[in-house]
Amino acid sequence: MMKRYFTLFFFNLFLIATTSGQCFPDPAYTVPGIYPDSATGFPPAIATHEYNFTVTAIIPADTVIFFQQLVVDSIGVVEVEGLPEGFQAIPSRASGFWPGGTTGCMLITGTPTEAQVGVYPLTFSVVGYVGGLGLPIPYTIDYYSITVLPASAFGIDDHGVNGNI
Repeated sequence: MMKRYFTLFFFNLFLIATTSGQCFPDPAYTVPGIYPDSATGFPPAIATHEYNFTVTAIIPADTVIFFQQLVVDSIGVVEVEGLPEGFQAIPSRASGFWPGGTTGCMLITGTPTEAQVGVYPLTFSVVGYVGGLGLPIPYTIDYYSITVLPASAFGIDDHGVNGNI
């Protein structure tokens, strides 16, 4: 009987561990592209508060290169640079690649410290494969950043209250 409880307990821990870092693409987006767009950008992070933000990617089924329409085999993120220390970028697919005509996402997560207050320009190194050629087409997305604000910017500044509410 005890063995059954241990098995159930570890199975539940496994489920929690494997589902806690998942993201879900925003269903509001249906046109191929990366969302939020460059004009909207990422929301700010607040020092000492957990940050979780989902980037949604709608992968086109095909594209035109040199006046020829080609099928998109896959597009993926191979590296994310510039994240604050302790942050992670976790794709919805383990490979970080999504087939053409599909939707995917990447969870940006972490908890910044007060020492990390500032602006962090991000660089996403992306590779696409088209037309069954097997040739990588690399490109860079560098118009995003994460701004870490001090904890005092979020709610009540505990240091300024002095015990009086």
